[in-house]
Amino acid sequence: MKTNLLFITTKFPPSFGGISTYSYELGRHLADEFEKVIILTLSQKGHDCFDLNQKFEVIRVPRVPFLSSFLLLLFSFVIIPKYKINKIFASSWFSEGVIAYACSWVFRMDYYIGCHGWELNVWKKTFFRRRLMLMALKNARFLFAVSSYTESILLSLGIFKGKIAIIPNGIDFKRFSKKINSSRLVENYGLKNKKILLTVASLIKMKGIDLVIKSLPEVLGKVPDAAYIIVGDGPERNNLEDLAIKLGLKEKVIFAGSLKYPSERLLEFYAASDLFILPSYKVKDDPRIECFGIVFLEAMASGKPVIGTDSGGIKEVIADNKTGLLVQQGNIKNLSAAIIQILSNKTLAEKFGNAGIKHAKKFDWAITAEKYSSYIGSF
Repeated sequence: MKTNLLFITTKFPPSFGGISTYSYELGRHLADEFEKVIILTLSQKGHDCFDLNQKFEVIRVPRVPFLSSFLLLLFSFVIIPKYKINKIFASSWFSEGVIAYACSWVFRMDYYIGCHGWELNVWKKTFFRRRLMLMALKNARFLFAVSSYTESILLSLGIFKGKIAIIPNGIDFKRFSKKINSSRLVENYGLKNKKILLTVASLIKMKGIDLVIKSLPEVLGKVPDAAYIIVGDGPERNNLEDLAIKLGLKEKVIFAGSLKYPSERLLEFYAASDLFILPSYKVKDDPRIECFGIVFLEAMASGKPVIGTDSGGIKEVIADNKTGLLVQQGNIKNLSAAIIQILSNKTLAEKFGNAGIKHAKKFDWAITAEKYSSYIGSF
């Protein structure tokens, strides 16, 4: 039977972020695998031009506080018979997975849920939402975990192991591995002849950006020409800017702001950098944790050494002492030593970078999407 897939997601470009990237790349590659793929998502500024350039149809629901999920459900009820939909994919369990469950009950069809990790931890302590989550997860045909760590969370929730397929996130390898001229960006930021550290992330506590800033005084003692660029935005930005000023690092730490997806400037930032770093850690009383980290693969594909922590699923992405270094989460001294080790040793940095390119190639979205389609199309 031909597969006509409804792909439901609340996070989709042109907004920037890990889940948006995941939804877009998976959606466009599944469009090559199936007869029809319809993306159902929320409206946002600038989406008209973005949607026109896609090879699949994107249907947008008005973004209305407290009503968006209900509107996604109503639109789903119209789309399914109109486009002869016979399978549903939800990019996350809430609210997409709950909507998929409701549609499967009404239209008697299979649905599948992408599971990243943090969204499972966020709601599992709240009784009502835990029940809602388990209802959506346990009735799905398959759950796609992005890492073994994510699988462990699902198993702790009582999900049957045979229902879980581990499929790591992917990247557009060709896009991130191409040679990019970053000289204009380097000049604009006054970074010529600097050793550039780079972070691409939402500015939230768990990303560990504060730890990088706190490590810089020791790093600068050994590598005085080091500078740090942070690409992204979020609720911690003011605190991070204040921290940089307090430590006398205002001229060494650059807040580049957020980008729209897909952005050629992101490729320039990767090309300009000497080292990518994201020391995510578990924050007390915050259930979120880094369960994969697409940005590590993007940096590797760009030929850059990476530093991450032994937190969550990061150790499944970084091959320690092969594509980069893993450090103990929350340990600033270890972090400083790792940064100094790579920035001070060009041969080691190149070794990690070259190995990273080969490693990242295995995660190309064409390969990853084929794994998804083998489950969705066959079961």
